[in-house]
Order: sequence, then structure tokens, then C-alpha cells
Amino acid sequence: MLLLTSISYVLLALFTLAGVTYADFKPEIKRSEFEYVSNILYFDDSPVLFLRSMHSVYYSEDDGKNWRQVDLKDDNGENLEVTDIYQVDFDNNLGFICTMSNRQFYTTNKGKDWKYFELPYSKSYMG
Repeated sequence: MLLLTSISYVLLALFTLAGVTYADFKPEIKRSEFEYVSNILYFDDSPVLFLRSMHSVYYSEDDGKNWRQVDLKDDNGENLEVTDIYQVDFDNNLGFICTMSNRQFYTTNKGKDWKYFELPYSKSYMG
């Protein structure tokens, strides 16, 4: 209990020295509407989020204030149907988007860029 109290006082002192007070904290809330949200992923220690809505994936670099749809197309330029999204626990930069096609997507930089690989079968059973 003494250790917890000491840590609390140290944190309070640090925040006070930095000029940060509870009264200074003002959360910003912005409303975004999606048809149906089935999964939201947050990359640890970053403002990056991914959201799966129906068969599409959306990406935010600012804690969900602004969103853009991730462009997932086949060779003919057709949109691909997303089945699921994953973040890898042991690598904070790695994520996957699974689709109903044989084309699956991955990022190694928290979604800034997406690459794909193709599976030898036509439907993804990973999602």
C-alpha cells in the first residue's frame, strides 16, 4: 500500500511539473457512422485503428476522428469482400485482412501500406 501511495505522489508531482492537471483534460468526441461494425482493432501505443463494417475495412490514424476506406481490389478492379481483420500480438506493426477471394492482405507498418499474397484456393476460410 505504501508503494502504491508513493507511486501516486510521484505521478502527481510529474504531472504538476509538466503543467498537466485533471481540469486541463478535455476529451474530444466525434461521431462516425458505419452500417454495421463487427470488429475494431487498436495498434498498441499508437493512434491507429482499423474497423470492419460489413465487407469493408476502414482505417484511422488519429484515434478514430477521421476514417478512410482501405482499397482492396482484385486484378479486375473489383472490390473484395472482407471476412475478418487481425492484428498480431507479438508485432505491433503487423496486421491482416482476410477476404472471400484467394487474395489476402497484410501490412507491416500499421496500415500505411498494404501488400497481398494469394492462396491456392478460391475462398478464405480464415475469417
